[in-house]
Amino acid sequence: MNSRDTTSESLSLSFAGEEPVEVSIESVDRSPCAVGCPAGVNVKAYVTLIAAGRFKDALEIVRQKNPFPGICGRVCTHPCEAGCNRARVDEPIAIRDLKRYIADWEIDNPEEAKVAIPERLFEQNIAVVGSGPAGITAANDLIRMGYGVTVFEALDRTGGMMVTGIPPFRLPRHIIEAEIKAVQAQGVEIRTNTPLGPDLTLQDLMDKDGFSAVFLAIGAHQGRKLGIPGEEAGLDAVQFLRIANLTENAAKAGDNVVVVGGGNSAIDAALMSLRLGSEEVRIVYRRTREEMPADEGEIEEALEEGIGLDYLATPLEVVLEDGRTVGLKVIRNELGEPDASGRRRPVPIEGSEYVIPCDRVIAAISQSPDLEFLGEDHGIELTRWNTFDTDEKTMMTSKEGVFAGGDAFAGPASVVDAIRDGHQAAMGIHCHLSGEPMPVPVKRAFRPGDYEVRLMPEDVTPEERVHMSHVDPHHRRRSFEEVAQNLTERQAMDEAARCMHCGPCEECQTCVSICDKKLFVTERDGEEVFVRLPMDSPAYQKAHAHLTAMLKSQDIETGEEKQEHITLEPVTAFVMEELCRGCGDCAEVCEYDAPALVTNADGKAVTKIDEELCRGCGTCTAICPSGAIVSRHFTDEWVENKLRSALFG
Repeated sequence: MNSRDTTSESLSLSFAGEEPVEVSIESVDRSPCAVGCPAGVNVKAYVTLIAAGRFKDALEIVRQKNPFPGICGRVCTHPCEAGCNRARVDEPIAIRDLKRYIADWEIDNPEEAKVAIPERLFEQNIAVVGSGPAGITAANDLIRMGYGVTVFEALDRTGGMMVTGIPPFRLPRHIIEAEIKAVQAQGVEIRTNTPLGPDLTLQDLMDKDGFSAVFLAIGAHQGRKLGIPGEEAGLDAVQFLRIANLTENAAKAGDNVVVVGGGNSAIDAALMSLRLGSEEVRIVYRRTREEMPADEGEIEEALEEGIGLDYLATPLEVVLEDGRTVGLKVIRNELGEPDASGRRRPVPIEGSEYVIPCDRVIAAISQSPDLEFLGEDHGIELTRWNTFDTDEKTMMTSKEGVFAGGDAFAGPASVVDAIRDGHQAAMGIHCHLSGEPMPVPVKRAFRPGDYEVRLMPEDVTPEERVHMSHVDPHHRRRSFEEVAQNLTERQAMDEAARCMHCGPCEECQTCVSICDKKLFVTERDGEEVFVRLPMDSPAYQKAHAHLTAMLKSQDIETGEEKQEHITLEPVTAFVMEELCRGCGDCAEVCEYDAPALVTNADGKAVTKIDEELCRGCGTCTAICPSGAIVSRHFTDEWVENKLRSALFG
């Protein structure tokens, strides 16, 4: 096991009349894939379900926290894979590709839509400005909480930066439309062609239209300038991609195009230029490929399609002749000491200037929100980057009742980061209106080392990661067909089966049949700790019930022996009746017949769980649409606070 002892004691459990059973007390952290997901998706649960061929159930797990499985299955930056323990053996699990598989599986296997309209619990109405990932996620959360929600979108279509900034060959438009319509079907009103400005101000929404709170999720639709002579003759990537994505039969940018930048927008602008008819396209980046922030797979795709890459070059001037662009003057760099970003700083090499011939320059260096709609006296505090300065916990701006998130708050980021902000803002709005305390905010980023103890089997056999196929580069450089092709069913199941199921047992949720862990809870020195019983121990089969046992221990340093009576308490599920809708989904999926629908004192159908039958697998917890079922002891707060306090001091 890749773990460490968390006490200085060797422990054994002794049941009356039986031989002692050796056990261990271990720290059991959340799996690093779940820690790494900004949206809070239970990654391991849905990967395990995919391995078992339960694609519909897997999709339900994803949608509990992420309304965009098809979108994120294509364009997510997959930080979940960064911490995957499988990388210590061979390669991380292809988590993003698996998410895409189940989303596309649903399209290929349609069922009669069963749209659950959430019950209206609160009289307040919430306005969401912007129909991108942050806005739609917040709308999805708020409508499910019981609020009225109206989304205001300036464009004639929904999707925000997903539709204006991401090309269709990376993200097909029917995927965006379908996933937003699924949120809309729950009762969210969306008004397109309704921009905020002089005719509809922010104050109008709150004073005249009676919205109790406003969430500004306007994205970052304004490209930043290079700050060099002659750039007025060029384009910025935001502007170029917006025109190309929204205009039928858009004109090409030029015959010979140079894109400046190293992120995904630079790659997208270069690939879009090819598809619109440019003959030659180059990307200029001031550092090396190792420092490029763009996804490695996208860089490879660009190279396959013939995109040129000039590394270690900084633009100095757009060269003009008679007002026309004829080249981009650059200077070569060498890498110096790391800057604030942690990457080595590019240092110009004196006398190394050269000109790259071109007839169009596209700047793709960054972007910021367009705040012109606010007017001059909006009274909302902004950062020096012209983004909203919000409380990171509640997401409220300096103006009471006005919240902000996504790119307009954090600057240009990913779809999954925007989803995280949408969740956080929805909770902030709810707590602001209800007076409830704000829970601990979603962790904003995963950093290796956040979770020191990771469980990993000792005998993992290396297996090659499954990779999606791609359309032939020669064909796709002039086609808007989606480049990456989906996995087959066999590939998806085989790839999901590479998961090592690290983390606590409740997190596995529906993988009862292959679960290799049995965790119980006891109290030691006033704190709760996990006791793990080996599956082959004689006590294993008896340990599900509440049992009193003798815990024998010896201090390794002093040799002092102790013994004490303890009670093993099984992991079971329980129902919060106030949230239960009586749908019966839990009873349908439970393999042990533990949940049953009953009528409570108010005459309402609710679920009761028989703890003698419950095996604590988490299936009902995962499937419950209202979050009414909770597994004892395995809340995030318990894992984070109780466990670490007990085991690490």
